[in-house]
Amino acid sequence: MKYGMWGNLLWLAAVTSAAAQDYRLETLAEPPPADELAPAVAAAMAPQGYRIFRGESRRVCDVWFCKQWDLPAGQQATEQVVYPFAPGQLVGVIRFPRRGSDFRGQQIAPGLYTLRYGLQPVDGNHVGTADNRDFLLLVPAADDTATSPLEEERLFELSKQAAGTTHPASLFLPRPVAEGEVPRLEHDASREWWLLLVSNQAKQGDSSPELRLALVVVGQASE
Repeated sequence: MKYGMWGNLLWLAAVTSAAAQDYRLETLAEPPPADELAPAVAAAMAPQGYRIFRGESRRVCDVWFCKQWDLPAGQQATEQVVYPFAPGQLVGVIRFPRRGSDFRGQQIAPGLYTLRYGLQPVDGNHVGTADNRDFLLLVPAADDTATSPLEEERLFELSKQAAGTTHPASLFLPRPVAEGEVPRLEHDASREWWLLLVSNQAKQGDSSPELRLALVVVGQASE
């Protein structure tokens, strides 16, 4: 009886500990802080965002996306390039209330960062790190003053400042999930990823499609 009681307590402690590691999503009914963004960038952001928690109350990050994503005409998805964004395009904003980390496990200081679309280089140094080449690169908000796309070299240099290393700070954009209601937070248990799944208004030529997006907000590359 004594051993059974302790076994039950240990099992309960394990379950409680596992549950405490879960993440959850709340809609954030406020825009990103305008006083920390360039006026043009602030004006481009939607008036509401998403807040990710770990457990009941530990804030992980806040994410906002643009009111509308303007997409290059004729851009088509491929096996390796899933999203129809232009390289360097402004996609959103992220805020870390405390130290965070990117998809490489690099530490990100607390603060506000813009999120710009970038493609993983095909140079032999990133083999096996992701299923496709699509990423959002973090740029310190104070250094990002316009909404126009950033040239790749400039984007990479600014993003390195977000990580404080020689590698840009990045969050992975896996292939979006076509089914189910959004927004939602989804757990990929096989890779220990937590994905923010959203849909947003886009504009591409004469059409105005709804574009789905999946962003790894918690989790790292396996290699």
